[in-house]
Formats: sequence, structure tokens, C-alpha cells
Amino acid sequence: MRVWRSTGRARVTVHDLQMIVDPGPTWQLEGRWIWRLGVHPRMTLFLWRVAWGILPTKGILAGRGIPIPADCEGCPGKEETISHVLFMCPRALQVWGLVLTHRLTFTSTEIFLSQLRDSARIFDTMDRATVWAYVAYHIWLDRNARIFEGRGFYPRSVVGRALAHAAELASAAADITPGDDRDI
Repeated sequence: MRVWRSTGRARVTVHDLQMIVDPGPTWQLEGRWIWRLGVHPRMTLFLWRVAWGILPTKGILAGRGIPIPADCEGCPGKEETISHVLFMCPRALQVWGLVLTHRLTFTSTEIFLSQLRDSARIFDTMDRATVWAYVAYHIWLDRNARIFEGRGFYPRSVVGRALAHAAELASAAADITPGDDRDI
């Protein structure tokens, strides 16, 4: 009985044995659409980290052995996860309340990414997907400013910055005509 996959090699490597013990994730994220959103590369990387669950929240860092409390700064007793920081924390809810209608709310990263992907397929004047991506990113920046600099922004200010960056992107995209070279 063979324990490992046939590789066509005569030897078994440590990597082959590692794949037997820990085959890794059984699913693959279909995330090519993230790279085609047409947003700033920094934003794309942020969304990619959200999608893969590797945005460095306190919960993730504590889970990797870094000796820090995993609790959210503003929500004692609540673990700071990606979903909590971006969608469930009272500060995030205030920001999203200024952007979303009462019928649409994000309660998890999966729902957010699904809505973002679906919205990116529809072209608006200022794409909803672009606005949502920038709002999530600016919620993250606000969280970082509170933790690392001891200052945060008012929810309206977070939304204002996000909308300004989204509008700047839309304006820059409108200035590019097909066939123009783009230097990112």
C-alpha cells in the first residue's frame, strides 16, 4: 500500500511527508476578481488579506503566539477578528450606517466579499464596490490610528476620507482613455 502520491521521483522528500501530515487548506479562494477591481494596489492587497483571513488583528496575532490581549480596544470581552473590526464593532457600525441602506448590512467578511464581487460586476458612476472597499480600508486605518497613535477619527470623517479616495480613483479612471499607457 502506497502512502504518498506518485511523483515520478525515486525518493521521498520531507515535503512529501509534510503533505501527508498536513495537506493544507482543502479549499481555494477564487479571488482573481479582487485584482481586477481597478483600485489602488494597497487597497487590493488589503482586500486580499481580508479574503484570506490574514489581516493582522489582535485575535490573529494572539493566536500566532504574540503576547498581546486579543480583545478589541473599544469592546472589552470581544475578540478582535477581521469581521469584528470591519463590520461588528460599534465604531464600524457607525461608519457603515452612514454609507449603507438599512436593507444592506455586512455581518461577516464572506458576505462583504460576496457583495463586493457582485457589485463590482455592475458599473455605476462611482462604483459601489469601490466605495465599499475604501470604507472598509478606512475603518482599518482608523483602527490603526486609535491603537498605534492614540487618536481616532469621527465616523463622518472616516466616511469622508473613504469617499474622497473613491472619487479620486473614479476621476483618475475617467481621465484614462483606452489605449493610454498606465503607470501604477
